[in-house]
Amino acid sequence: MAIGTSEHRSDVWVGGTSGIIWWKIRLGGHGLDFSTLGHQELPSLTRNRHSVPYLPVAHTISQEYRRPTQARSRYRYWYWHCYCYWHYLPRGKQSRRASTTTASATQAPGDTRLDPCAWGQVSELEITNPEKSTATHLTPTRCRILLPPSDAHVVPASVIATHPPCSLLLFFETSRLIVWPLVFPCLHPLPLDHAALRYPDDSKPAANLGYSLLIGSEPQHPPQRPTCARATHIQPLVTMWRRTYLFLVLVRLWFALSPSYLHPDENFQGPEVIAGQIFSYPVRHTWEFTSENPIRSVAPLWPVYGLPMLLLRWLWIGNGQDGEIPPIAVFWTLRVLMFLTSFVLEDWAIHELIQSPRHRRVAVLLVASSYVTWTFQTHTFSNAVETLVVAWCMVLIQRIVESPQQASLLASTVLGVMAVFGIFNRITFPAFLLIPGIRLVPHFYNRPSSFLVMAFAGLATASLAIGIDTAFYLTDPITWTDLVSRPVITPINNLLYNMAPENLAQHGLHPWYQHLLANIPQLLGPAAVLLFTQPHLSLRLYSAISGIFVLSIFQHQEARFLLPTVPLILSSVQLPKNRRALQLWAAVWVVFNVFFGVLMGIYHQGGIVPGQVFMSKQPDATNAIWWKTYSPPIWLLNGKNEVLTTHDVMGLDGESLLKQLADLATCDTPADRRNREYLKEKEGTYLVAPASATWLDPYLPNKGLEGLRFREVWRYDRHLNLDDLDWGEDGVWNTLKRVIGRRGLVAWRVTKSCGGGGTGER
Repeated sequence: MAIGTSEHRSDVWVGGTSGIIWWKIRLGGHGLDFSTLGHQELPSLTRNRHSVPYLPVAHTISQEYRRPTQARSRYRYWYWHCYCYWHYLPRGKQSRRASTTTASATQAPGDTRLDPCAWGQVSELEITNPEKSTATHLTPTRCRILLPPSDAHVVPASVIATHPPCSLLLFFETSRLIVWPLVFPCLHPLPLDHAALRYPDDSKPAANLGYSLLIGSEPQHPPQRPTCARATHIQPLVTMWRRTYLFLVLVRLWFALSPSYLHPDENFQGPEVIAGQIFSYPVRHTWEFTSENPIRSVAPLWPVYGLPMLLLRWLWIGNGQDGEIPPIAVFWTLRVLMFLTSFVLEDWAIHELIQSPRHRRVAVLLVASSYVTWTFQTHTFSNAVETLVVAWCMVLIQRIVESPQQASLLASTVLGVMAVFGIFNRITFPAFLLIPGIRLVPHFYNRPSSFLVMAFAGLATASLAIGIDTAFYLTDPITWTDLVSRPVITPINNLLYNMAPENLAQHGLHPWYQHLLANIPQLLGPAAVLLFTQPHLSLRLYSAISGIFVLSIFQHQEARFLLPTVPLILSSVQLPKNRRALQLWAAVWVVFNVFFGVLMGIYHQGGIVPGQVFMSKQPDATNAIWWKTYSPPIWLLNGKNEVLTTHDVMGLDGESLLKQLADLATCDTPADRRNREYLKEKEGTYLVAPASATWLDPYLPNKGLEGLRFREVWRYDRHLNLDDLDWGEDGVWNTLKRVIGRRGLVAWRVTKSCGGGGTGER
């Protein structure tokens, strides 16, 4: 009998799948057994609608609902499943409503109280924001209803309503195997474009349940039940979720437009290299690009940074502007670009990877509220690009496995391109796809054409990347012979470099557990507790675990290396079920991310970019010494470095600093002591250092003619130098008092006495 068919009698309710209960429960444990998906025909309800016997779970799936294999895959990671089909007869038939319900795993066989209204346990739930549906038996429409935590009072949701109301297949989900009592709502007849659910009393639900409605095509009007009053209007939960998400997107944009400087690699491994190729900005290439065996590929930099720069340059010229684009405009353009890629691609990938709408919304909010998303993911890190590539490769793997032949070939082609792109971007990329890639083995075995297409696309992309790198690193124009005889394959060079402990020792060695015990808590905060106590076992979590395991083999371990694991882990944790525990966890989560968001997104080396812009506008500057700061981006000088030499002396001791200043400082003149007359000088030496560098304090007040003179010409308050923490010598309190209390970045113009006169006043 087809789904939804029924037959009307005087007081007898008979149905096809209307009398079938579907459920999936593992016997003897709290886990899942995906093989125990069964059905059970219900007995006739002619005499007593409560006389439903205990239903065993030991049947194979009915052929009538075998249709969507893909539909079953979306529930693969849920803990407990139970389908309940409700069918309503017209009121004119004076039939009783037959309700097929399920018993809890702990329900005794003799307990037959299965009346939905009698079992109502939550206060009220109204469903608004409906849509018209023309679903048929073969193309059902599925939507979600979210129920509240165990002690919530009112929770709105969204539902797709039919015109007129149709038969409904209700799906119940909970992360707890034992739920007592189960919560079943009563459906009320409402206007054609509206639907609502209400629970008969003000008690609270026993668990956090989710409902999924499969709307068929057979219209059946539900009867009015006196025990179930009509629901009142409340704001939809979906609207509240959307507003929260929109607010978090704006927070992400705000941090993207803040000039914090998390690590020099966000500049020197990306924008600095390409800016020198497209614009006339003089740049500085780091050792990764200048060594005999370069370890960084420029091929991934062109689509990520080169194309936006070329587009911006084209718009600048097309608008009739003269000269080069100000570098700071390019800087902010790239920040906005990284925000857009994070907002669109990262969040979209989460939507694609998670099938459960309830789980998806929680995961999206967790990722959107993480300070890692606000800061690291909106900066120009190769790790941020790696995060997007890992997520979308997992999406493509999922599509390849579940798609038909033609769509699978397209996804395989894109996967081959993206996989090679990810390897040339960072050699750590394959570590995150070790376990997800196993899913492709049986697919490629059954469809070798998909593997051949992916391999061909990957080889073509690798050849193009090797050609771009070879052309960049070889000084002479390359030929086809050069590509064969002396190609520059940067991923191999990078791998060989990182396999040598003496090379990693130059950057710092860490124990093998650094990622697990230090970096993961630093990135996830309270979510790390859920990772170890309430993980949601999924392919995303396995991908993160494989990445952490492989990266822990290498002795140099930085927290940003784990950026791809953040969205994977946050989408694989379960929030606490208890209301107080959830509120406490949420409060800690908010405080943690706000604190680190402000720290890393605003104050962390926040004065370097504004300081470099200031130096680019100083006409007399010929030497700039940056002390106790990260290396400043050279390309932001806007060509000023043709006459300005930047000295990066971050770890230099104080005595050596004074000696270098004495060698570079210009002679003190009366012009140096009058307002801004010093700008007319031909040469000038500047010292840029954090205000917390107390070693300079004895020398700053010098107003005499002997020794060095320091004149403060610029200050930026939103700057914290976390690389100048001397816990051992100063103690915890004095260190925090110095670094936080004297936050800021200062630029001094440094002069020296050359034996001439002067008043000695500033």
